[in-house]
Amino acid sequence: MSNYKGAPMIKLRSFRWKDAEFVKSVLFNVQEQYLNVLPGYIEGLTRYIDNKDLEPFGRIRMIEIQGIKVGWISEIDIDELNLYVGHYYLLPTYHQKGIGSEVLKYYLSTLKSMGKKSVTVDAHLSMDDVVRFYKKNGFVEVVLDHDSTHIKTYDKHFIKLKCHL
Repeated sequence: MSNYKGAPMIKLRSFRWKDAEFVKSVLFNVQEQYLNVLPGYIEGLTRYIDNKDLEPFGRIRMIEIQGIKVGWISEIDIDELNLYVGHYYLLPTYHQKGIGSEVLKYYLSTLKSMGKKSVTVDAHLSMDDVVRFYKKNGFVEVVLDHDSTHIKTYDKHFIKLKCHL
């Protein structure tokens, strides 16, 4: 783990189409945790990539550590000061080593230096490890009125978390 400590080794860069196969490979490598929770989710995302349609992803940022691609993040502007992160994936090789927290810390620091004020994510309620990860890294639950008509039934299975920068 100590090899990965420290932001200078972490790099976030824009997605290029030559990264498409890597993005898909990361999805397939993490799909096991989604199979029972969101059947067909990974296949749906890869179809968007195959069709060169990145609109559902917003901006994709590739994550590199020491020049090696290890994952990716997708983000959508909520407004000028706030972002929504729709996807944050690392290859399973990098799980449970503190690397995800280091990358997230670097990412949030980068956003703060750009003048952003908050980042919001969604996590499926059954994925306790994902919820714990975000809470451990400074995100807090956003209380939603699930009886409100603007909250879809699908959203009742998710928790919304927010980090103020």
